[in-house]
Amino acid sequence: MSRANKDDDHAEGPSGVESEGTAEAEAIADRLRADRPWLARRGIELTQWGRDHASGKVKVYLSHYDDAARQVLLDRYG
Repeated sequence: MSRANKDDDHAEGPSGVESEGTAEAEAIADRLRADRPWLARRGIELTQWGRDHASGKVKVYLSHYDDAARQVLLDRYG
C-alpha cells in the first residue's frame, strides 16, 4: 500500500464516523417529531430540537422542564 492510500484511508475514517453520528441524530430528531403528540399527552411539550453540531448529540428544549420529563426522554431516546 502506498503512502497516498494510507492517507486516503485515514481521511475517510473521521467522515464515516461523522456520517453515522449525523444519521443517528437525524433518526432521533425524526422520532421526536413523530412522538410530539404522545409526549404532549404526558405533559412534555417540545419547543425545539435538533442536532447540536458541536457535540453531535440531539438537543431538546422543553416549555417546562422537570426531572420526570428528563427521565422519559432519556429512557425513550437515550
